[in-house]
Amino acid sequence: PWEGELVNRKRNGDEYWELARISPVVDAGGRTTHFLAVKEDITQRKAMEAELQRLATTDPLTGVANRRRFLQEMDLELARHKRFHKPAAFLLLDIDHFKRVNDTYGHATGDLALKHLAELARMRLRRLDLFGRLGGEEFGILLPGTGEVGALALAEQFRHQLAHTPVQSDMGPITLTVSIGLTTFDPDDAAPDGIL
Repeated sequence: PWEGELVNRKRNGDEYWELARISPVVDAGGRTTHFLAVKEDITQRKAMEAELQRLATTDPLTGVANRRRFLQEMDLELARHKRFHKPAAFLLLDIDHFKRVNDTYGHATGDLALKHLAELARMRLRRLDLFGRLGGEEFGILLPGTGEVGALALAEQFRHQLAHTPVQSDMGPITLTVSIGLTTFDPDDAAPDGIL
């Protein structure tokens, strides 16, 4: 007997997930004569599982990695760094005077500013880099395979890009600045919390 999940295709070409249970049918002599398959369409269940996974790992406002996922990925990168001795860097970003943005323009505009920052990061970073919201107006960038010089160059480019790309709001453009801290991974780092 075999049981498993697989992607199948309908006659019209649409793909769907199915749970298949396949069992051999044997005759009186104990020989397998054919197989019996019982299949169930589990597409909706797989979609719900994917949505739950997304909700558990993504910041709902910005769509970037949440703190939990960021720390998990950082822990994995730290393990890779210790094993393979490849460089890695971490940038901690904090929007300057963010409380003033919320107080002056309102929380909806503050949310727009956070989304703006996340979008600029998406455009600037490589696919293997990870951008995450660690809390409030604090963000992190994980840079696998990047040493101090490369991380410093990226931090300066991003800081400059943000300062020269204002948030477009109903109340006019709003210029943001960001403070960025930088550290590179060290084999003696025990856990992500020690790096943060």
